[in-house]
Amino acid sequence: AGGGPRPFAVANFDAPSKVYAWDGSAAGGPYLVEEGTLNQTGLVALECFQTAALDTYLVAARFFDASSFTHEVNSTVYRWDFAAGGFAEHQVLPVARGARGLESALLPGYAAGEDRRVLFVASELGDASAVYLWSQQAAAFLPLQTIATSRATDGALFLSRGSLFLAVSQAGDCQTASTGETGECSLVLLWNGTRFLGTTTSDTLNADVSGGH
Repeated sequence: AGGGPRPFAVANFDAPSKVYAWDGSAAGGPYLVEEGTLNQTGLVALECFQTAALDTYLVAARFFDASSFTHEVNSTVYRWDFAAGGFAEHQVLPVARGARGLESALLPGYAAGEDRRVLFVASELGDASAVYLWSQQAAAFLPLQTIATSRATDGALFLSRGSLFLAVSQAGDCQTASTGETGECSLVLLWNGTRFLGTTTSDTLNADVSGGH
């Protein structure tokens, strides 16, 4: 990233998570060498991305805080600090009940360098999961949308025929997959240009599906 080391991190639930970087100078290398730690426990998922300005960020989903014995904990966005050679805390995301999965992707339809990125945070123990939008001006994630979920464990963002979809896996009691926000099963939602939508019905407003950036 930016001519420096390419960081690599491994989430650890019971101990601080390790951060590594590729070292190409060692004989027989390159090897991953330890660069530092994320001084939090209870981490279950990590999502790394790089901006057009070549800044590297790492989002850490925290499921549980053993010191207070609670799932009502914040997740954290870290930024790679070249001078310190490690990740430094950059932003605290609002409390989620048992944050379990992370997924981010650039939004389609924008010019290179605009950094229009969405982040999905799956909440396994809450009744809703959060979607954030990256603000290039603030260099931070801003709340965009909450999606009604039940025991959400992960998400996947993917493109199909130019459209962006969000698939949400849920650990509820379900025999088949379904689309929309009202089912008890896994969800597939469509990005309409401003937010993610579930299955449309006769009550869906035209404004909700018209899209636009």
